[in-house]
Amino acid sequence: MAVVSRGMAVKKKQSYLSHFGYLPPSSGSQIGNLRTDSQLKEAVKNLQRFGNIRPTGLLDKDTIALMGKPRCGLPDTPTPLDRRRRRRRRRFILEGRKWDHTDITWR
Repeated sequence: MAVVSRGMAVKKKQSYLSHFGYLPPSSGSQIGNLRTDSQLKEAVKNLQRFGNIRPTGLLDKDTIALMGKPRCGLPDTPTPLDRRRRRRRRRFILEGRKWDHTDITWR
């Protein structure tokens, strides 16, 4: 039972790191959920830097406390897809026509 609960705890932590942008999203299959130790360590370090904790790459008590704090559901770091969506778009079209009136009157 302890092994199963530990596995579920690790899965929850990976899900947390993925949800907040520290790990790339998985494809949903079991193979897509596989992560290397270096990926996990780097993700934890980035979370620790963001939370102003000494970046060790280990899930110590300070990191777990940071992960347990209430927060909004938005990722901490924008993904490349978000950066493309936030690019400024032109909302007008230049047609070459110009306003002929230079004097403006009102009542």
